[in-house]
Amino acid sequence: MSGMAVQRDEAELIQSAQEGDCHAFGLLAEKYRDSLVNVAFGFLREKEDALDVAQETLLKAFRKIDGFKRESSLYTWLYRILINLCKDRLRYRKRKKEIYIEDLGEEGAVFEFPDSGPSPRRLAEKRERERCVQDAIATLPEKQRQALILRESGGLSYKEIARILGCQEGTVMSRLFHARKMLALKLESITGDLLE
Repeated sequence: MSGMAVQRDEAELIQSAQEGDCHAFGLLAEKYRDSLVNVAFGFLREKEDALDVAQETLLKAFRKIDGFKRESSLYTWLYRILINLCKDRLRYRKRKKEIYIEDLGEEGAVFEFPDSGPSPRRLAEKRERERCVQDAIATLPEKQRQALILRESGGLSYKEIARILGCQEGTVMSRLFHARKMLALKLESITGDLLE
């Protein structure tokens, strides 16, 4: 199927959804759900929160689809909603100061290991590397972190990121350059500390 046919099909689904067709919106939601969860996880770093925020994004989009003016792509519109909801969730977390089982240390941790595949040691090393990367990303300035997560987790183009963040494509490229540079330095520092 050509790109034009896919766009036309999406345009038809949007039109149907705006006319009240729940099935049409369901098809749109199915198309974007996994990408929304990935980006939300990049911001929130909690699987359940990412799933909740992605679901909340789709619910909000469903309620407001008749107001979607098609000035941007549906993809961009959904990501704007998602980012705002992620910011709200992060602000809420700061106020609430929740305690997670993972914060209790090894005694409270529960690990599930598959019957076959990587060894428990390799899984633990992989989790530790992922945690280090996520921790380093979390320390980036907000605008750089947003651009990086949208690009790497969401797979968005510079143009789409610029629309979502309300800036120029050159600004997006600059933010990504600086984010990657800072991230490399932070990870190099962490790796050096682990090797000592």
